[in-house]
Amino acid sequence: MRHGDGRVKMATTPGQVTAAEPLRIILRDVPWSAYKALRDTPTNDPIRMTYLDGILELMSPEFLHERGAERLGMVVRAVARAFDVTYQGAGSTTFRRRRRRPLKGHGCEANASFYFRDRAEQVAPKKAIDLRVDPPPDLAIE
Repeated sequence: MRHGDGRVKMATTPGQVTAAEPLRIILRDVPWSAYKALRDTPTNDPIRMTYLDGILELMSPEFLHERGAERLGMVVRAVARAFDVTYQGAGSTTFRRRRRRPLKGHGCEANASFYFRDRAEQVAPKKAIDLRVDPPPDLAIE
């Protein structure tokens, strides 16, 4: 079915799929377990996924998207150095945290992410970030 604005909407089980624009798909009513299984499948590594309480966005970034994010990351680094702010880049790390109900949770894969000041020093020596005990990034660029 086509909407007046050109989007395509298809019924699926358990929710609905909406193609909002090229290379971007939004799935609704997706259980946390399905998101986690999709994210943990190695063949899905090139696909960016964002999950928030049952809504899963799948995206395959294009050059223009990546170029803009890279430029913003360079600005963040330059400003942090200019103002002598300690920072730790976390790149496009997947950050996710489950909540109690099946559709509840957060998963984010920013193009670039950063920790600043005390938080930067806190996460710098770590090999992995665990959001059950570690803070999320202070800044995520998407």
